[in-house]
Amino acid sequence: MAHAAYCNWNKPVAAPVWMQVSVESLQREDFHMHSSTGYTRTAIVLHWLMAAVIAAMLALGWTMTFIEDEGGDSAQLFMAHMSIGLFAAALLVWRIVWRLGHRPPALPATMPRWQRLAAGAIHGIVYGAMVVMPLSGFLGASLTRDGVVFLGLPLPRFVAADHDAAELLFTIHGAAAIVLVAAIGLHTLAALKHLWIDKDEVFERMWPRRRAAMPNPGATPATAGGAQDGRS
Repeated sequence: MAHAAYCNWNKPVAAPVWMQVSVESLQREDFHMHSSTGYTRTAIVLHWLMAAVIAAMLALGWTMTFIEDEGGDSAQLFMAHMSIGLFAAALLVWRIVWRLGHRPPALPATMPRWQRLAAGAIHGIVYGAMVVMPLSGFLGASLTRDGVVFLGLPLPRFVAADHDAAELLFTIHGAAAIVLVAAIGLHTLAALKHLWIDKDEVFERMWPRRRAAMPNPGATPATAGGAQDGRS
């Protein structure tokens, strides 16, 4: 009996099921976050959230301008535009900080050099326009009679109203919007080319996707084959 008890104490004790699941989840997350073939989940969320916000801002801005040109009152749209613009500026700061701390995945080695240079130039123009737009818009709104309003609340003023300076900044704001639309158009065409023509998985790097399953070192070939068959 004593010998049997001694043997039982020396048997390996299996970890609880919840602990095994947690460790496996962390391993899969680490595998996904350190993959060199795609962007991190945070980068993907920021990319598509920024795309949606920019589209809404552009539509709202041009609608507001059209109403003003027709002699209508666009004050409410202007305040909404400012509020969404401040939110977009905060997202942009987050995205830039994230980008500085997380190196993007390398482009395919088969991509021609001129395409790499073009991709870098377009990205630079997009980021430049995204910086100029909220900065010029905020400064221009600060110089208007009503100042900057966020969610209906006026923000503190630090400069006196100046109509001419405000109009100049709004002109820069509008020009940056045109440049941004053109750059995004080229960026979109290039992305679709990679998706439909090149088929080199460049587009898929930024597309929301399920995490790739991490290989299980303890799985037997038969088990691994069965798992693959089940996923197909």
